[in-house]
Amino acid sequence: MPTYICETILGRDGDEARTFEIQQSMNDAALTLDPHTGLRVRRVISDGCGLITGRRGFTKLPGTSGAKPGDSGCCGTCHA
Repeated sequence: MPTYICETILGRDGDEARTFEIQQSMNDAALTLDPHTGLRVRRVISDGCGLITGRRGFTKLPGTSGAKPGDSGCCGTCHA
């Protein structure tokens, strides 16, 4: 099940946004209210690093720790 990052939507000056993680099925509707405070929330888009393996697994380039793009299905931005 994926983990999503959410933050509260501020309604007043001086409020501090609360950021939290929640696990939801991809089929579930996006969370609209913070389960702890009841304030409205939105999903935060963040960079992440997921590893995708191909039939041959990861192939490392000599002298590097990164996977070889194309051979493993990895985009090459992560370090395996």
